Amino acid sequence: MIPVRNLYYMLAYAYRFLRAENYQDMALESFQGVAELYARIFLIGMHAQLKQGLLHKYEWKEEELKTPKGRILFKESLPAIRQHRKALFCEVDDFSVDCPENQLLKSTLLLLQQHREVTQGTRQEIAQLLHSLAPIGTFPIADRAYRERVINSRERREGRYRELLSLCGIFLDDLLLTNERGENRLRNYADDQRLSRLYEKFLLAFFQKHYREFNPKVETLYWPGQSLGKRTSGKGWNFAELLPVMRTDMVLKTEKTVLVIDAKYYSHPLIENYQREQLHSANVYQLHTYMSALKEKYSGRQISGLLLYAQSDDGNTIYGSIEFPDGMRMGGETLNLGAPFEDIANALHNIIATWLPEAKRAPGV
Repeated sequence: MIPVRNLYYMLAYAYRFLRAENYQDMALESFQGVAELYARIFLIGMHAQLKQGLLHKYEWKEEELKTPKGRILFKESLPAIRQHRKALFCEVDDFSVDCPENQLLKSTLLLLQQHREVTQGTRQEIAQLLHSLAPIGTFPIADRAYRERVINSRERREGRYRELLSLCGIFLDDLLLTNERGENRLRNYADDQRLSRLYEKFLLAFFQKHYREFNPKVETLYWPGQSLGKRTSGKGWNFAELLPVMRTDMVLKTEKTVLVIDAKYYSHPLIENYQREQLHSANVYQLHTYMSALKEKYSGRQISGLLLYAQSDDGNTIYGSIEFPDGMRMGGETLNLGAPFEDIANALHNIIATWLPEAKRAPGV
């Protein structure tokens, strides 16, 4: 299990704004649990946003009005007309603070306030903040598709709003579980899939901070080769056009070497096959495919591939590498996320020194 303080450091790397001055003291605090950490992070961001002001948006609303305004809805107004009520239903474009973005922020606060890991003092602080959000309605947080649309909307604001909405996505994914009856329940901790995404983002951000000269980035790769498909008759699909695009977790490049790293977070990284433990074959085949595509793209450079596993609960490690006849090198390493964060940083520096011999040791965490 990842210590809460390490989880903060990983979040701080993955979401750079958490390294800003307002958040720096959090690294020195102790937290009762993950939800308390999330609540403290969110409160700092929300207090800062309230000082700047909340987002206002034009939202269409249907209202029964004595004086016509906006667009009159004749069908909806007929009952009022028949009853001789001096009122009409109108669709009004209202410039309001009660927009989906603010509703999501408020509902995230309400969810955090309910969590048993959140201390009484933090709950009281959330309650005070919620008074400032009284005109805002709630958000259907169980509707994940709608939630993702709001978080990833092109219309979302830059800066802190973008950061706060991103945090909503992380927190709700980690804390919210919807049961079969549609009721919201709180999960105590993030599952493998969600921690896996954070693990990937953390590693990429760490390398981008300390090894900028190697241009660490997610790289999109295409299948080497040329399409030989030729339509003869009838309807159909060209096989070459159906091949999936390859998207790496991260690639680092020097003048002589290209290193592709595939981050893996599993409770149990090995599977048993014919009474023998082995790696997930899909992971190995996927990494080798990345390496083959990179060999075509960066001809003349040494191509290396690394499966970087988070250390499993049983404490076992994976180490070593193999070299293929064509000169490509593939291997595996484990990273102990339960160790002090300084040790995690040192381990990552050592991994880069091993796999990219041209690298100079980057300082600190």
